[in-house]
Amino acid sequence: IHFEKAMDTTDGSYAAINQAFAAYLMEKYPDVKWLNREDDLGIEGLRNAKLSYKPDRLVEKYWARFWEDDDEDAD
Repeated sequence: IHFEKAMDTTDGSYAAINQAFAAYLMEKYPDVKWLNREDDLGIEGLRNAKLSYKPDRLVEKYWARFWEDDDEDAD
């Protein structure tokens, strides 16, 4: 899931979107095992919301950078 939008004035709107989407995936693609909720961007509230769904696992992320031969930071 790359993004989601809901009316934040309605309690539970984001939870309803998540539940409906997960149910849709389970019905349409019964062999799907994982639902990737992607990065929480370091936003504490978003991280807490995602953790409240009790994820089966968290994937550690890494950063990579491509250097050109003449890049000053390539040391």
